Amino acid sequence: MIQEETPVTVILLGDPVAVVRGVLMAVGEASFTVRVFGGELTVGRRLVAAAGDLKLAGQVASVEGGVATATRFDVQGTDDRAAPRVQAPVALSWRCAGGPWHRVAAEDVSIAGARFLVVADPPPVGAHLEVELHLEEAGHHRVEAIVRRSSAGPDGWTVAVEFVEVSDQTSDALADLTLRG
Repeated sequence: MIQEETPVTVILLGDPVAVVRGVLMAVGEASFTVRVFGGELTVGRRLVAAAGDLKLAGQVASVEGGVATATRFDVQGTDDRAAPRVQAPVALSWRCAGGPWHRVAAEDVSIAGARFLVVADPPPVGAHLEVELHLEEAGHHRVEAIVRRSSAGPDGWTVAVEFVEVSDQTSDALADLTLRG
């Protein structure tokens, strides 16, 4: 359930991409209003507001002060390749449906997902995974993810997952990690 004054992470798309904090002010069937703290708001800029399971995508239709009203786009069930990413290795563990845990180093992490190398037996595209992120300063965070891509390479398979169930605490930790770069 969407509540007024919900804290959100806002991804401002375009050049430059920015990840900032915001507060969701109102949500309608065709639009939403968000107060944004930082970043450049301009009419026509695309943005995504996210908190936990909530993901609203839209295009800014009007700006007044730091408040933007955006027309809504449907959020697609694919990974967000435009999301700002941290290229430094982040330790993570993953498993399929109660199976054994596999510990790997992520090649990159964003607030929307992660990419990592699997040496043998990669999870199939579409598989639901439990993922535990081992973030140095923010501790361990569990998320549910779906495998969106898998490609074979000389060292194994590169697996890309989209985070689909993320707690507010984990969303904040990922936003902080991404902002620090």
